Amino acid sequence: MTTDYTQSSVSITPRIVSIFNLQTIMMLDKNTILKYQNRALFSISIMIVFSTMLYSYLQFVYPLRMVKLILGLYIFLDLFFVYTLEMKIHHLFVLCIYLTEFVHTAIPDKNVLLCNVLKMEWSSIFLVLKYWINKKSYLYNINLGVFYIFFFKIVIVSLVINCVIKFIKGKFICPR
Repeated sequence: MTTDYTQSSVSITPRIVSIFNLQTIMMLDKNTILKYQNRALFSISIMIVFSTMLYSYLQFVYPLRMVKLILGLYIFLDLFFVYTLEMKIHHLFVLCIYLTEFVHTAIPDKNVLLCNVLKMEWSSIFLVLKYWINKKSYLYNINLGVFYIFFFKIVIVSLVINCVIKFIKGKFICPR
């Protein structure tokens, strides 16, 4: 009597679950995760708009610092729920920016730098609205155009001008 272990229906190799795929452990589908991610990102983006405007016009620092912590927590938690490698790399880079912001305390006005970095999230409002608007409507195309304009203006143009060129010249300000 011989036993053939190769035809066994039970696998003895352990299943390895990646720590960056927490959604498979919690058994959540992509649509449920995307729904909660969009709600959280939209709420945080609205908070960022108000806190950066309060800092730019009235020099209120407290809302800026609070939203920085909320966004950092969201990015850290969301790192475990994103599906694509690009988004995981994006989240890791953003966390690296946050870590350097906490480590480098010698910057004369850290809040100005923080204000410019947080303004990059303004375009996220229109990115989230893209998922909530019917794709066949004109409003979807308008929203997509506004997203691209905001992203280009705030992320590329303003960040390069305000964080690189003006910082080198010593005229580093948080634009209105």
